[in-house]
Amino acid sequence: MKFKIYDLNEAYNYLKDKLANRGRTRSIEVIDKVSKIVNDVRKYGDMAVIGFTKEFDKVELTSIRLAENSLKLLKQLKLILKNFTLYS
Repeated sequence: MKFKIYDLNEAYNYLKDKLANRGRTRSIEVIDKVSKIVNDVRKYGDMAVIGFTKEFDKVELTSIRLAENSLKLLKQLKLILKNFTLYS
């Protein structure tokens, strides 16, 4: 078995290129799919969530009701997302 030997600069450039180009196409596909889901949920509300739950989780819901601790968690997640957006 033969191993490729890199000098430090060559290894750095190789890894930098691999990281810079990883999943770019896949990321765009994912963003497009997620954007559609978010837009549908904004437009159709709970009915969209029920539909996506059936599609992705294979669970048929008739309504959505959150426990109080779930609402607190949701508020915390919104704050985390807001801070992430501000500082990224």
